[in-house]
Amino acid sequence: MDRQNHPNNQRNLITDFIFAEKYDFYNFYIDIKTGTTDKRDGLKQLIKDAEDKKFDIIVVKELSRLGRNVELLYSLKRLADEKGIRIISLGGKVDTADPSKSQMFGLYAWIYEGESQQSSERIKSVFKIKQKQGKFIGSNAPYGYRVENGVLIPRNDETVEVVREIFAKSLEGWGPRKIATYLSEKGIPTLSQDLGVPNAGLYWHDKTIRLMLQNPNYTGDLTQGKDTAISVTTKKRKFIDKKEWVIVESAHEGIISKEIFNQVQDLLAMRSERGIGKTRCLQIRCIVLIVAMECGISQGLMVIFAVNIENMGN
Repeated sequence: MDRQNHPNNQRNLITDFIFAEKYDFYNFYIDIKTGTTDKRDGLKQLIKDAEDKKFDIIVVKELSRLGRNVELLYSLKRLADEKGIRIISLGGKVDTADPSKSQMFGLYAWIYEGESQQSSERIKSVFKIKQKQGKFIGSNAPYGYRVENGVLIPRNDETVEVVREIFAKSLEGWGPRKIATYLSEKGIPTLSQDLGVPNAGLYWHDKTIRLMLQNPNYTGDLTQGKDTAISVTTKKRKFIDKKEWVIVESAHEGIISKEIFNQVQDLLAMRSERGIGKTRCLQIRCIVLIVAMECGISQGLMVIFAVNIENMGN
């Protein structure tokens, strides 16, 4: 973080402005997180206090300090307008009490979100270069691996054998749900427990097993770039076409041979074609007869129930 945008520097600039304008100080709201999201403790408290009308003016160094998300900034502006709260940025670029400067609010909101999107694209480009160099850039290594200088290395513990056992059970014809139950009954720590996640689940899930069985990283082929964020303003992600995945063959030591991995993929495909282990949705239609006794009118209502039916043996 550069010195100019350091929280202490922003605090000093705003304090000087407040005293120069002879305003009464109420509170500072500080976040060390991206302005594209509303999941920020300082922002949440500011919104709550604004809703309670605990102050009359919001002062920011620049509008981007309040947010880099057009939708978020406009929602804040609507709240401020409803509560009669003025938003001012230092340097006079934005002042919602000044009609001419208030019109600039939307322009700067759009500019700051655009800057964040461009910055995000630059970071993605750097990541893609590292991916093509065979560097693992994920936040967590696949179960059974650790990361050293960007390279996946099999761990020297029981997790490697757990991975091998999962693939072995699959080759024996076990489905993901049966394997998950087996690991849970053996007391094998779940992925979340292995990562030290607070309040981690105690039981393995078939979805976790299926993702592991379909992960080519276990063969030594580093496979990344399967999905990406839709935009900087949302955490939602979209899947990338397989042709665009970044795959570096033999980038690290595999835990599973490619022959075993391919055999497991064939088995999973066969199970999928036969509908084994999949959740099916059955629609049951029935007629509910509603009778209005006082007026002697009966009326039919169509109701559709969506019922999940699972193959319990798999």
